[in-house]
Amino acid sequence: RLPAGAFDLVLIDPPYGDAALGEILDAAARIVAAGGLIVLEHGARRPAPAGAGAFPRARTLAAGDSALSFYPAPEHGG
Repeated sequence: RLPAGAFDLVLIDPPYGDAALGEILDAAARIVAAGGLIVLEHGARRPAPAGAGAFPRARTLAAGDSALSFYPAPEHGG
């Protein structure tokens, strides 16, 4: 088990259409450091979850069939 706040940047690239995106993002939210960032790659046709744990999605960039969604962690935890 990884300690809380272990990573400044968490990159997630699950198979497109993975039904467990919410669970994956919740797990990532537990290990990202305060002030860190979670980046999720996903299919552009399926919207990403609105949040990763307590961190709201801040931005989504799409290009073709792919998209990146960004979930910044607050500077002082969340």
